[in-house]
Amino acid sequence: MIKEFKDWLEKKYDNKRTRGSRLSEAKKVEEYYGDLYQHFLNGTYQKIVKDLEYSKQDKDNNKPNPSKIKIDGDIKNGLNSYKAAANLYLKFLKEQHIKTFEDYQTFEDENLKQSLEDSTQNRAKRLKSAAKKPTSRTVEITVYHRNPDVKAEVLNRANGICESCNNKAPFNRSTDGTPYLEVHHKIPLANGGEDTIENAIALCPNCHRKAHHG
Repeated sequence: MIKEFKDWLEKKYDNKRTRGSRLSEAKKVEEYYGDLYQHFLNGTYQKIVKDLEYSKQDKDNNKPNPSKIKIDGDIKNGLNSYKAAANLYLKFLKEQHIKTFEDYQTFEDENLKQSLEDSTQNRAKRLKSAAKKPTSRTVEITVYHRNPDVKAEVLNRANGICESCNNKAPFNRSTDGTPYLEVHHKIPLANGGEDTIENAIALCPNCHRKAHHG
């Protein structure tokens, strides 16, 4: 197991007992399934997480332990703890491989999706022991030197009206009093789109977010 995982846990959890439990459980998963980092690189990590799933219905039906890990006592509680630790270690591994801002956005979106799909009770448990100060990370950002004339022409064309929802700009810029709209490239520059008037559109902030995330 990567030794930095222990340091990472110290930044994520204020509770020493919680940190110790997560580390011990992750090591136990690795003991039975082999090098988890190698599974991460090989794309087989999710198979392990799947192997640790055990629902209330499984318990009601007295389903045998589906995992390789030997458990004395409540199978459901035991596997749920190991699964939580395995997912936490997976989160750590993914975080270590963040290099660009796009990687970071994907990472954050995945974490939010998992949290929303979880129960309020489980979120409350994690929040109770979670560190209150966020960690930080430096990532690479690729920027494109955009033609200011293209931006100016698109904004002039829009004349203060969003070219998607047709509503007025939500406010004026404090610097010069002009309507605040954002210039968006229909085909992103990162995907080979051209920095031209034809490939650009003026959007209000809401429509701009929708264009990227809707």
